[in-house]
Amino acid sequence: MWARTFTTSRHTGVPLEPRSLIADYEPATRALTVWISTQVPHMMQAVLAELFSLREQRVRVIAPDVGGSFGIKIHVYQDDMAACALAITLGRPVKFVASRRESFLSDIHAREQTIRVEVAADGDGILTAMRASITAALGPYSAYPRSSVVETPAPGIPGGFKGAGEAGATGAPAAILNAVNDALAPLDVMLTDQPITPERVVRALRRRK
Repeated sequence: MWARTFTTSRHTGVPLEPRSLIADYEPATRALTVWISTQVPHMMQAVLAELFSLREQRVRVIAPDVGGSFGIKIHVYQDDMAACALAITLGRPVKFVASRRESFLSDIHAREQTIRVEVAADGDGILTAMRASITAALGPYSAYPRSSVVETPAPGIPGGFKGAGEAGATGAPAAILNAVNDALAPLDVMLTDQPITPERVVRALRRRK
């Protein structure tokens, strides 16, 4: 059996423009307009409508030039919602612009993962089994919609498991492929297609013969 553990460090996106928004509420028509540097204006429209009990067609989300994101502007942040709540309560526009320090502290972090991979083969070198487990640090607080997807069981999957690997786990399959090819090298066999399965290994060996 071949086993290896991979670790990836935590990081956060640092876009040129930090998160920012202006929220403007019109009490007479119960209409909320939000200019926000977001990647997901339609999702934000639905979230704001539900959170503040507004009709969705009365919520307008305008996403101008985002100013960079790297994924951090796809989430719903508490300070964004607080700015909108203040605009609704005061009946006047409210502006929020995160400082760089605030961004480091509050923007979503990602990719801190431990990936353990195990590959088994029989005495003839035929691949018989593979398994992997990924432990991802999601932090103490939910970050809708990304980390929250793994906080409840998946109803259609045995055990309720969900995946949170994303890019942090992409190196593991390549390492498995390299290990299998190293084992097959004396037989002058090389696999190039993924995923690697016992059937593909057997076919490659038969073609070589």
